[in-house]
Amino acid sequence: MAFASLVDETGTINVTMFPLVWSNVRDFLKEDELYVLDGRTDLAKQRPTLIIERLYPLESANKSNQRLYLRIMNETKKEKLQMLKQVIQKHRGDVPVILFYDQTNETKYLTKEYSINPSNACLYKLSQLLGQENVKLRS
Repeated sequence: MAFASLVDETGTINVTMFPLVWSNVRDFLKEDELYVLDGRTDLAKQRPTLIIERLYPLESANKSNQRLYLRIMNETKKEKLQMLKQVIQKHRGDVPVILFYDQTNETKYLTKEYSINPSNACLYKLSQLLGQENVKLRS
């Protein structure tokens, strides 16, 4: 178990990491590095406490949190969907792909085998196929 205080320009907050979280992160923590903290606040005490449930380096946050959203418009024909599948398969990677069907308001999370490497070339092909406004890479 670990206790700490986080300080920034807005103030100070106490931090608690329970043993399971602490055992997962203690070997890679380094002084003066930036980290992303996920957790909840405990307001029961006089001073608020942040209970950390997950902690990871900031540099990996951008990669691990990316998602590619593709909107499929009503007029998209089966041939275009087949071409879309080919582009996704050609650019395999680690970024999940989420399809939004405009006509039915249905959202479909593609399986891991359809995760993508959102290179500039890949995003360009997808934009050409679906329209730039229908291809969004989000972190």
